[in-house]
Amino acid sequence: MPRPLIGVTLDAEKPGGYSKFPWYALRQNYLDAIDAAGGLPVALPHEPDRVADYLERIDALVVTGGAFDVDPSYYGGGARHATVITKDRRTAFEFAVTQGALDRNKPVLGICGGQQLLHVVLDGKLIQQPVIDWTGEKPLEGFKFAYDVALVSGRDGSPIIQIKSVSGVP
Repeated sequence: MPRPLIGVTLDAEKPGGYSKFPWYALRQNYLDAIDAAGGLPVALPHEPDRVADYLERIDALVVTGGAFDVDPSYYGGGARHATVITKDRRTAFEFAVTQGALDRNKPVLGICGGQQLLHVVLDGKLIQQPVIDWTGEKPLEGFKFAYDVALVSGRDGSPIIQIKSVSGVP
């Protein structure tokens, strides 16, 4: 039996620093985990015109996170706060491929910002969070986070992992 093909979204960065060209990034452990679970991971470049092509081939989708925010215009969040950083092409692609995967009853896993995007695709709202000035302290340094999750039925009866709570422990 062939391994299921799991599409994984990428982060995107502008030229500078690492490369003089725009570049994609992805944490290796995401791909390693999919492989160890029996899947065949494939990276999905941000090509909105290729969403239907990707969805014809993949069996499931993993939407990753990154150091950016979902544009408030996607969820009726009002004016964009000055601290909100967006990656417009990435968000447009991820929104379309996530919506398409759900419409085709394909499993979707959102990680960090990917979970936020999945929430928005499912008509959820987010709260724009301004950066908090901790006066030089790093209050989360050394913390580990625990997630209380449940498997629930989605709008079409397909399973969805619901995060019930998140707690940090030193």
